[in-house]
Formats: sequence, structure tokens, C-alpha cells
Amino acid sequence: MRKNKETIPSAESALAILQQLIRIRTNHTEGYEMDAVKYISSILPHKTELSIIDHGNNRGSMIVEVKGRIPDKKIAIFSYLDTVKNIGINRWEHPPFSADYVNGVVHGKGAANMKGGVTSAILAMMTLSKTSPPPLSVLACFTADGTGDGLGAIEITEKGYLKGVVEAIFTNATKEKIGISQKGALWTKVEVTGTTSYSASPSSGTNAVEALILFCQHLRKAVVGQKNRKHLLLGLPSCTITQFNSGEGEVNQIPPYAVATIDIRFMPYQDPESIISLHNEIAGELSKTYDGINVKIEVLKIQNSVYIPENSTMVKRFSNTLLSMNKKSVLTGLNIFGDAAHVIPRTGVPFLIYGPGEYSSAINEKVSLKSVISVANVLVKYIQSYDTNF
Repeated sequence: MRKNKETIPSAESALAILQQLIRIRTNHTEGYEMDAVKYISSILPHKTELSIIDHGNNRGSMIVEVKGRIPDKKIAIFSYLDTVKNIGINRWEHPPFSADYVNGVVHGKGAANMKGGVTSAILAMMTLSKTSPPPLSVLACFTADGTGDGLGAIEITEKGYLKGVVEAIFTNATKEKIGISQKGALWTKVEVTGTTSYSASPSSGTNAVEALILFCQHLRKAVVGQKNRKHLLLGLPSCTITQFNSGEGEVNQIPPYAVATIDIRFMPYQDPESIISLHNEIAGELSKTYDGINVKIEVLKIQNSVYIPENSTMVKRFSNTLLSMNKKSVLTGLNIFGDAAHVIPRTGVPFLIYGPGEYSSAINEKVSLKSVISVANVLVKYIQSYDTNF
């Protein structure tokens, strides 16, 4: 067998794939992942087996398989195709869909989150399909709606495509660190109604804005908790007000209505149902403080937190692979959304998160081409050296 570095597609090929993926607009608001699915299917070798899932409205996911020497034992690589919503498009230093390549770095919408990871998975599958069969079969799952509600990951999981999968790798941007934990997400909408009066006589009304502010303060304190519970990789949970509105009242009028949306990122040791219960408990306390107040709570989104112990067999094996390639083995945690939150609770398989680039903003995304290729090499090495006798 030829060495891995000789079988990974050239840097020119890797660049062309990444640039084309960035130019295919898969904005989360519109979807259009099927356009990316069609492109990927057109460049993969015939030796791979493809299964395409049509979600409707030009949204699609795809499973690519390379058969291994033990065909019924499989490892799955997950990479989502959609990008976050368009934010601050006019403030980009490089046009977001131009995929400019400057000094070894590719700039563009989704470069880090996560078309760099998609490209790494494609390069790995191209390589594995050209060498002798790997020890076990490999599935590359390219999914729709990874930045949203996990449409692709859920359908792939629940419709049996992952039968025989014993491990999963998610190519989210980790800056080539091994991700072993990811915060969960709980989004809620809180509406408070009171009674109005003129502000010259504030005691005659019930101020919905003041009540909602107090609600949010109590909720944040309850969710974040004590600083001594800080997680080594994830830090502290967070509770952030993302929207706040009190209607169109007058300056001299007690506001009878206020609404806020809240983004909570919780830890592996926290239960989202318990946090929802906290909302209700705080609402009950508010009703005692403010006469005539009414609080309505709506859950907008729940995404699970996932975690794997750092001394697990998979993490140790992956770490050894990196060390054998003279690469650093560093653990990390993630705050952002991803398919792991949908796949792992449904399957329970060992997993880790490992990908190129660092996602820190929806503006001026970029990824190093060298990192994209490096991750592909690591995936190939890990799979080709996989010990099936465990």
C-alpha cells in the first residue's frame, strides 16, 4: 500500500473542492443542501456507494460508504452542509461567497463552520476508496440542517443507515483538537403581561418590563450557578438574553407587556427539563412579588449536551494516532450546535469531534487549507490502523 501522503488528493484538488463548496450557497434559512449533495456525488470515485436522502424543498443529505474488510462493522464521519444565517454580509473583508485563497487560507461563508470539515471528509473517502479495503467499513454522512434542528442527522439515525456503526467522528471546527464534550442548548421565549398606568403613578400598574428583567436575572443566577463548578473544557454554562421587546407604549406609560428570548448553553451535568422547571419556579415567585402578573413560557429548541470520558478507548486510540503522526493531542470542548447532539443520544456509540479551523464568528470565516488536508490525513490514518479486535 502506498503511504497516506501519496494517496491524499493534491492540495490543488483540495482547494478546488473547498472553494466550490463555499460558492454553493447552503444558507440555513433557505437550505439548498441538495445542491452540495449533487456536487459531492459528482466528484466521488465510483468505488463508493451513495445513498441520497431528499428532504424536499431542495434540501438533502447523503451517506457515502467505502466497504471494509469487516463490512458489517462501521465507523461514521459526520459533516453538515448548511451554514449559519447571513449576518453582517457587508462587513466581510472578503466577499462571503468568493472563496478567496490568500496566503494558504480560504475565506468565505462556512469555511470553518463547516465546509472545511466537509472537504476533509471528502478527501478521506477519496483516499480510502483508492487503497486496499480498510479494516472496517466507513460511512461519510453529509447532512442537512446541522446548524438548525438536525434534520439530516436525525433521519439518517432513525431510518437505520447507521446499523453496524461502532464509532462516530464529527468534523466540526476544533482547530485540530479532540473534542470530547459539547454544551447543550435550550432556547426559550418568556412573555410577561401586567397592567398599565401612567408612570406618574407607578403603583397603579404592574410593570411587565421590570418583572421580566427580574425573571432573567434570577434565571441566569440559577443556571450558571457557582463558579467552582466550572468545567475544565467547557467553562461555565451561559444564559443570554438575545431579544427583548416591550411593545410600543408611551414614555410616560407603565409597560403592560414584555417578551424576551433566551439562549441557554448547559453542561453535561445539567438536565434541560430541570432548567425548564426553573423557569416555572421563577415565574411562580414573580407572581408573588408582582400582583396581577402573568408569565407565559415557550420552549423553542432543545439540543442535548454530549460527553465522552477522556480515558475512553476511542479517545486514547485517536490520541495515539495523532502522536504517531507527530501531531499534538489536545482535548477541547465546544459551545456550538452540531449533529453529535442528535446522533449520540440516539445511538450511544463512542464519538469525538475533530476538524479543521476555528469557528468563533459568523463574520469573516476562514480556514487553513493545510489544516483541511491534515485532518483528512488523520482520518485516513486512524481508520486504516483501526484495531477491530476490541
